[in-house]
Order: sequence, then C-alpha cells, then structure tokens
Amino acid sequence: MKKITFFSITTIFLLLFSTKSFSQTANLGVLTSFEAFTAIGDVTNSGGTVTGDVGTNLGDNVGFGIPYTYANTAYSNNTVTEQVRFDLFRLYIHLNNLPVNFPNPLNSTSIPHPASFGGGETLIPGVYTIASAATIAGALTLDGQGDSDAFFVIKMNGAMTVSAGSTMTLTGGAQSCNVFWIAADAIPVESNAIVIGTLLAKTGAVGLGAGTTLDGRMFSMGGAINIGTGSIATPPPGTITIPIFCETDCSPTPALDILGSLSDFALFTSAGIVTNIGLSGVNGLVGTNAGGIVGYTNGPHVGTEEIGNALTAQAALDLDNAYVSLMEMTATGTHPLAYYNETVTPGVYDIAGAGSLNGIIVLDALADPDAIFVFRFTGAFNITELSKMVLTNGAKRCNVFWLGGAGVTSGAINIGAFSQVVGNFIAHGGASNSATGVFLAGRQFSTTGAVNTDTAIIFTNPECITSTVLDPNPSALALVKTASIGGSGEGVTGEVITYTFTVTNTGPEALTNITVTDTMAGLTITGGPITSLETGVSNSDITATYMITAADVNAGNVTNTATATDSNGVTDISGTANDNDYSTVTNTNSVLNVEDFNIKNAVIQPNPFNDRISIQLPTVFDNDSFEIKLFDLNGRVILNYKSQNVNNGLINIENLNNLKQGVYLIKITNNSDGESNALKLIKY
Repeated sequence: MKKITFFSITTIFLLLFSTKSFSQTANLGVLTSFEAFTAIGDVTNSGGTVTGDVGTNLGDNVGFGIPYTYANTAYSNNTVTEQVRFDLFRLYIHLNNLPVNFPNPLNSTSIPHPASFGGGETLIPGVYTIASAATIAGALTLDGQGDSDAFFVIKMNGAMTVSAGSTMTLTGGAQSCNVFWIAADAIPVESNAIVIGTLLAKTGAVGLGAGTTLDGRMFSMGGAINIGTGSIATPPPGTITIPIFCETDCSPTPALDILGSLSDFALFTSAGIVTNIGLSGVNGLVGTNAGGIVGYTNGPHVGTEEIGNALTAQAALDLDNAYVSLMEMTATGTHPLAYYNETVTPGVYDIAGAGSLNGIIVLDALADPDAIFVFRFTGAFNITELSKMVLTNGAKRCNVFWLGGAGVTSGAINIGAFSQVVGNFIAHGGASNSATGVFLAGRQFSTTGAVNTDTAIIFTNPECITSTVLDPNPSALALVKTASIGGSGEGVTGEVITYTFTVTNTGPEALTNITVTDTMAGLTITGGPITSLETGVSNSDITATYMITAADVNAGNVTNTATATDSNGVTDISGTANDNDYSTVTNTNSVLNVEDFNIKNAVIQPNPFNDRISIQLPTVFDNDSFEIKLFDLNGRVILNYKSQNVNNGLINIENLNNLKQGVYLIKITNNSDGESNALKLIKY
C-alpha cells in the first residue's frame, strides 16, 4: 500500500484539532486529489476510466490495476484515508450549513423545487432542499447567469436517481467544481448519462452505470462506490468558490458561559446510555458518567468516548450547574406551547407545559452579537420532522438553549427526523432523542436519561478543513510478507517458519537503504538493508526465521506483521498483497482442547459487512444444527435462519444487502444443547 512521506499520525492529530481558520471558501484539502472516496465500503472499477486518486477507509479498492490501466494512487485503511474521512465529514457540514434559497425560509412566498429535475429544465444558482428522495431524468441545464462564481448545491432527504441517458449541461459561466449533489441515501446513476458535479452520499452507495460520463467526484460517508464498464470519471477543473462559514470555537455571551467542561461535549448524559443507530457523524466528545456508549465507531467521530471517569464526573457537575443557572435567569417573556413558522427575538422564554416546534423558526438577534435565546419548557419539548431553525442578524448557536423539564421532575426532548436545528438541548430528568437524519449545530444533553441519535450529524463547531493536497507523485513502497513451514509442514512445536519479505517500489523514484523490522519475539531477520530499489522493481532478499512454540500450537496460529522503511522515511506495513496491510497468519497443528467445544469461539466475518457474512464455528459442531437470529437495537427480529448443514464449521448467510446500515446483534443458538452466543455486527 502506498504511503506518503512524513504524513504521520502527529500530522493527522494537528489537522483534526487545529484551532485556526484558514478559509471561508469551501476547501477540499486532502480530498482535492481524489476522484472517488468512501469512508466505509469498497471502491470497485468494472472497466471504466478513472482520473484521480481513489480510496476507502474501511474496505478494498478493486479493479485499479491489471487488466485495467490506472495511473493514480489507490489508498486504503491508512492515515491518509482517516484524514480524508474526517475532511469529508467537515465538507458535508459546510455544504449543509449553507443558507437555503429554494425554498427560502425568510420568504413566506418561496416554494420548494419538486422532487424531480430535468425534462428540459434550466436550473439557476442557489441552494436547493428536497424533503424526500429525488430523480433526474432527461436534459438539465445549470445556468450560472454570467457569474463564474455561481454555485449549485442540491440536497435531498433520500436517494438521488439519475435515469439512463440523462444529460447535464453548463451555461452562463457555471463551473462543474461549484456543483454538488448531496443525498441522504444512495446515488445510482444509470447507463449512458452525462453528469456534472460532485456526488456526495451520506449513507449509501454511489454508482455509475455503463457508459456514463461524470465531470465531478464521487464521495460517500458510508457506502460502496462502483464505476461501470465504459464509464469515464474525471475531477472537475477549476477552484471551488462556494462561500462557507467555518470556525473552531463559538464564544457565548458571559450570561450563558455556563457549560464549563461540557463545552467540549457534543453528546452527554449524567446517568444513562448514549446510543446511536445507523451511521452518524459527531464532532465533539461523547460521554456518560453512569452508563455506556454504543454505535459511534462506524461513523466519523472527531473526539473521544468518555465513560465514568474524572472528566465525566466534572461534566455531570457542570450540567447540574448549567441547569441551575438557566433556571435562575429572569424571564423576559412567555410563549404559547407551540412554535410554528415564526420569528423569535432575543429573550428568556417560559413555556408553561410540554411544548412543540414545527416549521421554520427564525432566531433574530437584532444585530446584537450577545443576544441570548433561552427556552424553558415545564414538560417535554418535541420538534416535528423537517423543522428548521435559522440564525440571523448576528445570532450565535452557543447563545441558544432549549431546556425540557424546566422546574419539574422530568422533560424529554425529541427532535424530529431530518430537522435542522441549532443550540444546546438539555433534557432535565428525561431522555434526549434525535430521530433519523437530524442536523444539529450544538449539543444534546440529559441530566438523567438516555441520549439517542440516528444517522445524525451533530457538531459543536463547523471546523475548517486545514489539510493540504497530497503530493501527486509520492515516493512509496509496498511490503508483502509470506510464510512457509519447514519439516513436516504441519506446524508442530519446534518446526521453523521461514518468512520472505518482498519489497516493491510503487512510487515514481528510486528508494535507498530499505530496512525491514518485525517486533515478534523469537524472530530473526537475515539480509538487508536493500541499498537501492528502482521504481517498479521488487526485491525479496530479506528473510526471517521463527521456531514454533507450544503456545503457538495452543493458539492455533502465528500472526504478525512487519514494517519496511527507506532512508527518507517512506514506509509500509506488510500485507498479503501490495494494496493491503493484512497480518500474515500461519496456522499451526493444534490439538483439541476444551475451547474447541465452546460456541463462544464463533468468529463472524467480514464485520462490518455488506451483503453476506460467514460464521466460523469449531469443526466439532459439524453434525449439529443451529438457529441464527439477527436483531436490531430495538430488539426486533430482522432475520431468523436455521442451518442444517454445517460444513467444516462454516455457516454462510447471504442476501443481506437490503438491511439498513447500522448496528445489529446476532444470536447463534446450538439446537442440540441450547447453548448460545450473541455478538455485535455493523452493516455498512
């Protein structure tokens, strides 16, 4: 796998937590050189022509070598793809934060665009929001109206389908680099279409049908990317000029500077579980002082998970103090139970009962940067799906607080699906919930209760992208490690494993003084350093030996990795092929022990999975029958599979591609003795 010189873990850390704002124009950073990238899933080329880098942070790149010609770099599962993953998350926030023109929330006569585009239509510049899935069929013209900085950002709360033979055309100075199609779900482009702009799927696959031409990029935060036969995908020319707002801190007015350590948290409860369904992106800490955290590992999370430690103990105290401070503030007004399509001016509002919010709510600071908005509900607070909050005239998200259960025992907060909301949401004595597709610029807290999210985007700050474009011709190498067992070859105690390290120069220039290191105790390396290695050349002069121990036999295998490094710091971790970092696993001749009869030793792979899984059981279970049940996190049975034929301990379950992305529990039960085991699975 190719690695970039000096692009180290330290660099990644600095980029993730940089506190300086470098730009107020949309910036792709490290994404700039990529034509296709997904955070989770495979990138597969089935015979198309792709210009630009490709990559996945959790998956494989397929079809970017023989028999196809590919001149750029394929990245997978390394520090580069981790950075790309986070920058894609930031880009998604920036584009979704843009003020919407169609419909314009500040204009009551503005109407939304229909869910279908094309049919000879001409689209004018702006930001469009579609409340559902959308389609593009026929001819569509994007007219910049004489402005080369004109931009088109079209957002859908569902999938976006481009019909076969559809065509997009630019006119009036419009540039393809300023066109973004953003879907909450998949983006399938059918055959022989001509598409302009970047395709960005939040939680779905992006696919180009056969013979399609794309003047743009393909990105997904959680789905496969497929390039069809004869399709052509090329990054758009020009420089993006879309104006965006980014910052790494929002300073509250002194009266509302009440969060203390909580200001670093995006999600927190003093006592309860913090749970996510689906693929959510979070910028900020996630924590609980008494409970657990589930489901935030498959989506981008800039921050850490904190459970029951000194930081969460302080955060719990700070949350109690914040509640007291909000309750001590003098009310400046009251409001009926329901907020509906209205403009609200600064103040501290008391709502006498369970309240609701529906439609578009404009928070108008009246040009006062210290304007405060505090809403205290003496009961639950419910936000209807597709509701939207808009900040105007200097209003700031850190000066907005929504408090459920104000002055009473409990008050839950429920944010409806696909709502776009701002501020700090505190449920006092109740759960704090956000439904599918919520976009929250702020925080979600509970003093005593669960905090739940579902395929949401939650961020304390819309951080700028500060990474830099990758070197288009990086020095690179790949290390493949193979093993063979001497003697009987069965892998018994005392036999010797011989490792061969094949180093290949996959970059554009010669490498010098390449060494191989392997930290496994008892392994002896012979040969090296490789004094010089020309581009495209491989060298297998470095080898190693290791004697199998009784512990290795009991373990059933010997597993390890090595690292190759040249004189300039170009490095690669060994894999089973040039494009992966998989460990080298050498099986040993183990004898049966009590663990071989334990169903708890079941192994499921791949995990995360897409359309199939394999369950590997000890082979002693070959004559037994099993029942496999798949549950969602609500405890509902999604799949009930009964296996009568276990072959070499293996059970294969296929056709799982229709499952929604998210976290599942699988229960494996042996029908012979009733013994069972439960494991967690992630569907991407």
